[in-house]
Amino acid sequence: MSKITNRFTVKQAYYPQTLPDKTEEFERLARETWVSEHRQDLEERRRREDAKNARIQASKEDKYLHAINLIIEHREAKDSPIYLGNGNDPTSFSIPYYFFNFEDHIKVRDLLEAFLFKLKNEGCFENFNRSPATPLGSSMIFHKINLSKLKEYRDRLIKEQKSNGNIQFQSGKRWTKRELGKELTRIKSIVRLGAKELNLLTILFDLNPHKIAELKGLGSREALKQLKHTVNIKIIKTTRWVIVHEGYGFNTASCYRLKFLTQPNNIR
Repeated sequence: MSKITNRFTVKQAYYPQTLPDKTEEFERLARETWVSEHRQDLEERRRREDAKNARIQASKEDKYLHAINLIIEHREAKDSPIYLGNGNDPTSFSIPYYFFNFEDHIKVRDLLEAFLFKLKNEGCFENFNRSPATPLGSSMIFHKINLSKLKEYRDRLIKEQKSNGNIQFQSGKRWTKRELGKELTRIKSIVRLGAKELNLLTILFDLNPHKIAELKGLGSREALKQLKHTVNIKIIKTTRWVIVHEGYGFNTASCYRLKFLTQPNNIR
């Protein structure tokens, strides 16, 4: 019987090297990168705000007249063959809020929107809205602009400013309690308001600032924002009243206040 010899080839066993856990290091680097980018964003935002404020202070043009001219300028620029050649609608476009001579503050933005409602009611455009905010700010979006109506309104505004001085959109009149009561009754008779809309307007008709926390009985913060927006749309059509938001965001110090827009009688 023959002897069978088994031959085995012995190979060295391989054990994979254990890699060090660098999760904490990666997380630290990610945090440092985020902090650095956030700091750069804040610095860029401050730089833009400083540049805008310097531009506003140096401007000799009324901010409302500047807003009209800005819209007209952008509308006329949309008639370029390149823009039209891409199938774009020249009557609908957006303008960054940064380009308007209104400070980046909620109550100042409310004044611009109140003025834009006036232009809308004059037929200068079909509608407008504000885009959601981005790190570089928001934009005002205009729909179906009527260029001839805009120019007519601008010419009328210039004429009135020359004869009566600049239009002022601020609380300049001193109202007595009795006058406020009569004015509220007058608004109720010409403006159709829902129950909550009327409640909000009645509360604010003392012309004092009311903190958001005081108004929570009318709904959540989002509901209050929508309620304010709806009331403004209704009352701005036939009155000179507007609800403005004072303060930043919806913190404990922010509030709503009703303001009267003083302007020449024949400028609506």
